[in-house]
Amino acid sequence: MHTPSNNDSSKIVYCKLQYGKANTGVGEDYDMLGGAICAVINKLLVSHCMFLNNTCYHPDIMLTAGGGIFIEGNPTVQFCEFIGNTGAFGGAICIWGSNIHPLIKNNYFHHNGGMVQLILEA
Repeated sequence: MHTPSNNDSSKIVYCKLQYGKANTGVGEDYDMLGGAICAVINKLLVSHCMFLNNTCYHPDIMLTAGGGIFIEGNPTVQFCEFIGNTGAFGGAICIWGSNIHPLIKNNYFHHNGGMVQLILEA
């Protein structure tokens, strides 16, 4: 799950990711984060994708993050549409980590649910 920093960028482009569920695992496991995508990676491009009706759930609401995407690292998310995704923190996107500089641009967010729609934590 941890990608070396000298690797080329990973790319997820022109995809439709729908009805993903992150609701298994125990404790603070990554299996309960990111309904469609959960990644610990510094070089990730997500572009021209649709995220539809994805969800994440953990009995401890504080561990529920990234209904559509949870990324620990520095991604670029551009030209995507997020519809009907749910997660307590980051209904659509949750980006987490220290010393992060994600690029989130030209996306369309609507009808996503959660306490906070977009989280960027430094």
